[in-house]
Amino acid sequence: MAEPSDLDRSSVRRQFDRRAASPDPADYLLREVERRMLERLELVKLVPSRVLDVGCGLGDGARRLRGRWPEAQAIGLDLSPRRIARAAAIDRPVGGSWTTGLVRRLAGRGAGDRGASLASYVVGDAHRLPIASGSVDLVWSNLAFHWFDDVPAAIAEWYRVLRPGGLLTFSALGVDTLAELR
Repeated sequence: MAEPSDLDRSSVRRQFDRRAASPDPADYLLREVERRMLERLELVKLVPSRVLDVGCGLGDGARRLRGRWPEAQAIGLDLSPRRIARAAAIDRPVGGSWTTGLVRRLAGRGAGDRGASLASYVVGDAHRLPIASGSVDLVWSNLAFHWFDDVPAAIAEWYRVLRPGGLLTFSALGVDTLAELR
């Protein structure tokens, strides 16, 4: 039986809300792990119609997944409302500057879709996903695992929302992660 965590979700939310406007100090690690996760997806034959990035932060993973599968609906989910607002703002700049040109066309969206986001973003708890059962082809989570206070509940939610034949891919810190810093 798993021991209860001493993490408090409201404290985690407040911490990420406070840090939403500033660069993440561990961003280099997130980007490197994300790059490796995306590399591994090259081996997968799945062509998802809906992908979910759990713990999306500022939406980098959701945007990259949407770029990999332009026809798929990408959903970024995070506990922090401010991070979700920032992710949406990054994805849909004020005035629609870059979204109306080449990037929009490359993303498979027409000019009549001005102002639409490349991904959609949802504030939600990974332990109770606000996503319909069996509606997601790919659940992705990059280095968010250690922020879950009830890991079995989060994994059960991932399983609940995955379609039969869907794929779960996640990264987590291990016992030897950053051992060099000791």
